Amino acid sequence: MKMAKSMRLGCMWMVSFTLTLWAIGAMAQVDTGTILGTITDATGAVVPGANVTIFNLETSAMLTAKTSADGRFEFTPLHIGSYRVEVENASFKKAIVQSVHLNIQEQAVVNVVLQPGAVTENVEVTEAPELMQTQSSSVGQVIEEKKIEDLPLNGRDYTMLVLLTPGVTIPQQGARASNQFVANGARVAQNDYLLDGIDNNSNSVDYLDGKADVIKPPVDAIAEFKLMTSDFPAEFGRAGGAIVNATLKSGSNRLHGSVWEFFRNDVLDAYNDYFVPDATKSPKPKLRQNQFGATAGGRIFKDKAF
Repeated sequence: MKMAKSMRLGCMWMVSFTLTLWAIGAMAQVDTGTILGTITDATGAVVPGANVTIFNLETSAMLTAKTSADGRFEFTPLHIGSYRVEVENASFKKAIVQSVHLNIQEQAVVNVVLQPGAVTENVEVTEAPELMQTQSSSVGQVIEEKKIEDLPLNGRDYTMLVLLTPGVTIPQQGARASNQFVANGARVAQNDYLLDGIDNNSNSVDYLDGKADVIKPPVDAIAEFKLMTSDFPAEFGRAGGAIVNATLKSGSNRLHGSVWEFFRNDVLDAYNDYFVPDATKSPKPKLRQNQFGATAGGRIFKDKAF
């Protein structure tokens, strides 16, 4: 009797654990992307049953699928990064699309036209995937890694780069949350913050610092983020304003990293306000700010763990 009860309890724990893992995986899909497309021949006819393989150029991860009866294929969810797409089918030359860069929440369309010939022959496709995201009605903008690292930021807060997106502005004058933002006139409290697909919203807004998210990674740790201002996909909820969907940098087979110092000093500042009487004669307030940090990423086992 006791053994049966223990077995039932063990099964319940196992089911709960499995459902928890499934839920975590489902939540994390919002910070990924999709590669899809249609395979046709030179006449425009679809090619069913073609082998489509994608390779992550940074981790060498590989996925394979066959095109459906209408010649379509789809890989989702995929981590952001650069991919190579290879298409093979009997009586056709092997087609290779060398570099497809996938951003967060992007659906990259890769349509490939196979040329007649031997499978041992290769055809490299240099045409870039379509930039127009016709598979999604969401409105927003992706802020890439280069912009995050290169654009000036006062306070090292990457979320302030949302002001580059149309329809986004600072809150009204006198608002407590001065370093947050307003999207299309909605209140700052209606914005939603996600980090690697996980809810990153603070239950109580910090009105002293104006921070609404729980974890604020340093700028150098952010791979990219997408700000969505309206017409969110079905996997998103909660927000009546905008969604800040950020993802952290990940490891790869190549060792990479950065060392940085955020430096501010009154020696580099101008004198006090020019319109204040005798501004050039009054001493400048002292300002000594030095913030140091570093990031690093790489492999633990080649092609397996990073």
